[in-house]
Amino acid sequence: MSQNTQSAALQNNPLVNPPKTKFNMPAWDQIKPEHFLPAVEWAMEKAQANLDVIRAVAPEQASFKTVIEPLEYLDTDIGRIMHVLSYYTNNATTDELDELETKISNLIEPFYTSTMADKDLYAKVEAVYQNQNGLNAEEKRITELNYKAFKNGPVSLNDEQREAYSRIQAELTAKGQAYSKNLMIHTNKNEEGGLKVVIAKSEIAERLAGVSEDLISFFTEKDTGDVVIGAIPESMDILEQCTNRETRRQVYLNWTSKGNVGAHNNSVLTSEIHQLKQEMAQLFGYDNVVEKTIRPDNRAAGTPETVWNILHRMRDIGYRASVDVYQDLLAIAQQDGITALKSEDVGGNEEKAMQPWDAGFYMNILEQQKGGIDPQEEKKYFEVGAVMDGLQRSMKRRYGLNLEETDDFQMPSEDMQVFYSKKSNGEVDGIFIVDLYQRDNKRGGAWMDQMRPAGFVDGEWQVPITLVNCNYAVDKAAQYISFNSVETLYHEWGHAAHGHNSQKTKYQSLNSINIAWDAVELPSQFNEIFAAHRRHFNSYARHRDTGEKMPKKLYDKLIEKKPSTQLLRQNQLSMLDMQLYSQSDKISNVVAFNKAVNAPTQLIADKTENAMVNGFSHIMTGGYSAGYYSYLYADFMVAAIEDLFEKHGQKAVNAFKREFTSVGCMKDASEAFDNVYKALGEEVKALSPDGYLRKNGYGKYLDQADAEGTSGEGVQYNPVYTRPKIAP
Repeated sequence: MSQNTQSAALQNNPLVNPPKTKFNMPAWDQIKPEHFLPAVEWAMEKAQANLDVIRAVAPEQASFKTVIEPLEYLDTDIGRIMHVLSYYTNNATTDELDELETKISNLIEPFYTSTMADKDLYAKVEAVYQNQNGLNAEEKRITELNYKAFKNGPVSLNDEQREAYSRIQAELTAKGQAYSKNLMIHTNKNEEGGLKVVIAKSEIAERLAGVSEDLISFFTEKDTGDVVIGAIPESMDILEQCTNRETRRQVYLNWTSKGNVGAHNNSVLTSEIHQLKQEMAQLFGYDNVVEKTIRPDNRAAGTPETVWNILHRMRDIGYRASVDVYQDLLAIAQQDGITALKSEDVGGNEEKAMQPWDAGFYMNILEQQKGGIDPQEEKKYFEVGAVMDGLQRSMKRRYGLNLEETDDFQMPSEDMQVFYSKKSNGEVDGIFIVDLYQRDNKRGGAWMDQMRPAGFVDGEWQVPITLVNCNYAVDKAAQYISFNSVETLYHEWGHAAHGHNSQKTKYQSLNSINIAWDAVELPSQFNEIFAAHRRHFNSYARHRDTGEKMPKKLYDKLIEKKPSTQLLRQNQLSMLDMQLYSQSDKISNVVAFNKAVNAPTQLIADKTENAMVNGFSHIMTGGYSAGYYSYLYADFMVAAIEDLFEKHGQKAVNAFKREFTSVGCMKDASEAFDNVYKALGEEVKALSPDGYLRKNGYGKYLDQADAEGTSGEGVQYNPVYTRPKIAP
């Protein structure tokens, strides 16, 4: 291609030369896969030229204006383009886009590695860091963050180590993408290799006895009338309702087989990704990923010992509570001939033992016996549109977020909505893209993506663009969801509010949510509590047939905080993560390792050959390596903030917004958290799991543990777990 032709192609590339759109929104209707690679190559050339200018600065001329600020804007175009590509690979992927992402990542990684390994560049950054005279607070903070990034990066490595670093980064990218691709295939029942349970139309009555018509309809193929159940979260609803035990078994195995079977088995990739991450940690002088990750300068928890002790405490409490819950379930299951939790207690007879696919079914019965609401009846109160209307009102009341839907943009899918956030004077100060519904080429789950933080770029203020994702059914006209799904939506909007509020400085890097990883879930989990406030709840939760609000008795049961098996489950996942990434040796048998980690707290024997870690993208590819405990840690933080809310009301929310979410990356998360207390005139208290546990009904188990001295203050984590001696 001639230079003139290339220039013409770039000129017409909407990623290189974006057409003028409102608020510089990506030109979604014009972007095509073939635009990405040349756009990234152009952006990298531009970044390299910018870098050359910084490198040319004489050491004695190093300053914020000559070094730090140019670094802030070094790769703006790369980031902008990659965020758009990330949208497509997450929300509308194809084989072409997946391959393109791998190719582009392999182009970009060496640039960043060589930049962060440049000792002369680091020396200039360090010089500015050591002499901050005349810098304002924003400038000092950016300087500090740049200095820490260099100091903790490959610049500290020798030539041989840097070569290894580059190799590891490239391999992690490629293997991580392959891992994710396998999961995407497994969760798409229409893909070759997609996991599914097929129930013929003639067998529905028998095989799906007890399952609601709504749920059956959700999985029914319109052309054949057969029920085809994919490995998606909604399949777990069948486990709660279906009286046919064999169907429950098949659906459970289908769900847990993600990443574990056939050509898309992730076992080898899991082992390789783990080993590569350990090699990376060891390059920097750490024994393992846990030690490299959980440090006072990197995590709010501070040290691995703190995390281990917290998890030890919660494992003890969660196990005690789960024993009680499972005994209640067993009492109900006896009517169906299930007389033990484990087959070894009934002579190896699997039919007489509780199985993982039984627990949800009997839990549903137990909840209804205690006056709870049937899950399918529960869903009749939460229509997606009404929930979104309620959420908008909540975001306005709690955070001053004025949301107004707009049709100003042509989005990639007609399912998507776009909202402006407007100030009281009508000025737009944020854009929210909302993508709530399932598509075959969209990854599962729910998430928020900060596509563009607020800040100045090329002298022009950019309002933040935030993407909120869920995976509700595609039949939007009659889409009703569980209250758990309502809380999930509020959760993601808590992240969104965090990103939106973080726009106090002119620099995008400071207006982001890239705070300490174990504090990033605080705004999201705190926002969940507002979904359940009675007056607000009644404003959006109305029965689809009667239009009536939920009776108080059912509402009280719905939001009741009581012990459950979920505490132990979350602890097991956190322990799996911590034990995986504290393990330095290669894991040759992923399934055996997974089972060994779970064994000490396994109340129901799971004899399947599926390993959770093979489908656990959070810790393998999603940034939560040695960090999944963050969800539990955020629970403690939320419990503390909730105490402040109960005492101070909206003043506490205002303080939280002002001192935590609005500061972005200007302060460390721990300092920002403490400042919420100080703003309300309250004494700063050390975080403990106990406040959260007592608020959620685990008080008697805490008292038991303390009486026996098995966990808590002064009882250090013991890797060899001894189960509490609890009478059956």
